[in-house]
Amino acid sequence: MSERAQSDARADSAAWRWPALAALACLVVALAAAALAAGPYLFNGASLRSEIAEQVRTTTGLMLKADGPVRFKLLPQPHVEMLDLHFSDTSGALKIEATALEGEVRFLPLLVGRLEIASATLDHPMLNIDLDGNAMPTDSTIGRAIKADGASQPAGTGRLGVVTLVEGTAALKSKARAGPTLIEAINVTVDWRNLDAPASVTGTVRFKGVAADVAAWLGQPSSLLRGDHSAIALRIHSAPLDVSANGDLTTAPGLSFHGRLSAGAPKLADALALGAYSATLPAPFANVALTGDATIGGGALDLPNVRLRLDGNDYEGTLAYQAPNGRAALAGTLATEQLSLAPFLNAAPPMLDADRHWSTERPGLDHSDHIDLDLRISATHLRLPPFVIDDAALAVMTRDNRTEVALVEGKAYGGTLKGRASIGVNDTGLSLRATGSLNDADASALTWDGFGRQLAAGSLSISTNLESAGQTPRALMKGLHGWAKGRASDGEFSGVDFGHGLRELARQRFEAVLPALRNGRTPFDTLLFGLQIADGVATIDDGLLKGPDATLSVDGKADIGQRALDLHAIASTSTGDPAATTPKLRFEIGGTFDHPTFAPVFGGGLPPAGEPPANP
Repeated sequence: MSERAQSDARADSAAWRWPALAALACLVVALAAAALAAGPYLFNGASLRSEIAEQVRTTTGLMLKADGPVRFKLLPQPHVEMLDLHFSDTSGALKIEATALEGEVRFLPLLVGRLEIASATLDHPMLNIDLDGNAMPTDSTIGRAIKADGASQPAGTGRLGVVTLVEGTAALKSKARAGPTLIEAINVTVDWRNLDAPASVTGTVRFKGVAADVAAWLGQPSSLLRGDHSAIALRIHSAPLDVSANGDLTTAPGLSFHGRLSAGAPKLADALALGAYSATLPAPFANVALTGDATIGGGALDLPNVRLRLDGNDYEGTLAYQAPNGRAALAGTLATEQLSLAPFLNAAPPMLDADRHWSTERPGLDHSDHIDLDLRISATHLRLPPFVIDDAALAVMTRDNRTEVALVEGKAYGGTLKGRASIGVNDTGLSLRATGSLNDADASALTWDGFGRQLAAGSLSISTNLESAGQTPRALMKGLHGWAKGRASDGEFSGVDFGHGLRELARQRFEAVLPALRNGRTPFDTLLFGLQIADGVATIDDGLLKGPDATLSVDGKADIGQRALDLHAIASTSTGDPAATTPKLRFEIGGTFDHPTFAPVFGGGLPPAGEPPANP
C-alpha cells in the first residue's frame, strides 16, 4: 500500500514538472531568439539610434537627434536608454529637448527582428510649442490620420503607445498672446495605444505657481486631429479652481466645446488670475459654484441655463462672456429668491476713519481692469442691510470706466422704490451721481428696520438727486451738490410729545416741560421738508409739521462734509386763528451726526426774565 502511494506521488510530480520545464524551455528559446534578433541593437549603437529615430519620424513626423549614448538592454525586460535628446519638426512648430529617454520595447515584434517601442519616459523634457503651427507632416502615421477624409478613409490601425513626461516644462506661444504661456512641473502620462483608440492624459502640472491634478479622456482623438469632433471628459483640480467638463470637442474652424460644465472656486479673483486676468471685483465673490450647459470657443463662453452661487447668493439664468479686443465683457439675465447686498457693502472702501470723520484715504480702485458688465437681476427679496426690498429688478452696467447700478423697480414697506447710482473712476479720482424715489411707504415699518424701533408712522414719500467728485470720501462729501425733498401724511412721531410740552409751557410749569416732551407722541396731518445741498452743506428751505396738537417749523443747516448739525425749530400750539398768540417752544439741534444735542430755549409768551433760566 505504501509503495503504491509513493508511485502515485512520483507520477503527480512528473505531471507538474513537465509543463513547467516546457514553459521554461520556451522562455529560454524566446529570449535566445530575441537576443539573436536584437543583436544588431545590442552591439551597434548607430543602428539602434537610426531605428528609433525612424520609428519616431514615421509615427509622429518629428526628427530625433540623440547627442548622448544609446543603449539596448534585454533584461529584466527589453528596453532602450538614450541621453541628451532633441525632437523637432520641419516647420519649427514643436521642439522638445530631454535629458533622457527610457523606452519599453515590445517583445513579440523583437522576435522577428523589428524594434517597436510600446512606451517611453522622457526625463526633464522642455517643450516649445507654437499653437499656430502644424507639427505633423503628412508622411507620418499621425499626419496621415490628420489629412484623412473621415467619411471615406478610417483613421487607420497605426500602433502608437504610452508616453510619460517627468518634471517637464512647456512654453506655449500664439499670435493671440503677447508672451509665452509657461507650464512647469509636468508629470503626466499620455496613453494613446492606437490611432482608432481613445486617448487619456493623467498627472500633475504647475501653472503660475499653482499645482493641479489633471485628468482628460478623448473618445476619438484621430477625428479631432482631422478637424472633426470627439467626446471629451476633463477634470482639473487645484486649490484656487476646480473644473470638470463633459461634452463634445471640435477643432474646426476653431477649437470649441459644447457640453456640461461645472466649476468651483474659494475666491473668484484667484481663479481669474489663473486665466491671466486680474480684475478689481466689487465683492469678495467667495465660495463660487457654477454648473450648467456651456459653449466655449473663439474666446467666448456661453452659459444658456446656468446655476450660480456667489457669496451665499444663489442665481439661475443665462450668462455670456467674451473678450473682444482684449477687453473682457460679461452679460446675462439672472433670477434669485434671496439676494443680499451685504458682501458688496462690506467690500466697499471705508467711508469713515477711526475718529468717525470722513476718510482722507483714496480708495484703491483701478479703472483699467474692470470687466464690462451688462447684467439684469431679478430678486424676490433684496436685502440692502438693514432694509428689505421685494420684487426687485436690478440692472448693473459698466462702460467707459463707469459702473451704474439701477433699481428699475421694487416694492418697499408698502410703497414703490426706484433708484439709480453710478460711480466713475479716472486718474483724478471718483465721480458720483445718484437719484432715487420712495413713494407711499409705511414709515412705521421703515423705521423699525432702519433703527430697530418705531420712530414715526404715516405714509412717506421721498425723492433725491445728488452728485459729487473727488479723490477721497471727505472730498466727495464736501463737494456734494443736489437736493432732497419729502412729504408724509396722517402719521405721528414717537418718543416726543410737543402738544403736552406746549401745554405745560402755557401753564408756566417750566420744570415739567422737558419730561412732557420726552414721552408720548406727536401726531401730524402733514409733514414737509426740502433740502438744497451745495458744497457739502444741506440747507433746509422747507421744514414744516402740522398736527392737531402742535405745529413745528424747522430751518438751519447740516454740514455733511463736517458731519455737524446746526438746526433751529419752533413748536407752537395749533389754532384755527393765525393771529392768535400762543406759547412757542424754541430749541436748537446741534452736535455731530453721531452725537446730536437737543437744547430747548424758552421764550415767546413767557413771564419776564428771572423766573425760568434761559437754557434749563
